[in-house]
Amino acid sequence: MDNGIYANHSIDTMAEVINLAACEMQATCDLNTRVGEDKKIAHFIFSFDQEKPPEAVLRDTEDSMLAALGLSDNHFATFLHNDNGHWHLHMFASRIEKNPPHRGNSLWRDQTQRIRYVEKSRFAMV
Repeated sequence: MDNGIYANHSIDTMAEVINLAACEMQATCDLNTRVGEDKKIAHFIFSFDQEKPPEAVLRDTEDSMLAALGLSDNHFATFLHNDNGHWHLHMFASRIEKNPPHRGNSLWRDQTQRIRYVEKSRFAMV
């Protein structure tokens, strides 16, 4: 999968893109048998104002959060939508490195350290 933004596509095209991204992420996660299945994917939600955020803000949110958590080289997918009157971005990130030896991200084990990194990067985790 590329790092493109997919918008204004048909539902079938979007479903295909989402399925491909999920398969790619799952294949990498399957290469690590030491991390529990329920701990291989992280989910974050970022809330914005009522105005739709520009692409630059979305990219900065992705880059800053992934860097703060040490996940910059891992697979991730984000989805922006507005189902409650406010725009919010869902980010799903693999904790498993996409390159060998496919280790699990160690930052995840220490919740205190993880929260400190998130606060330092100006974002709130859900």
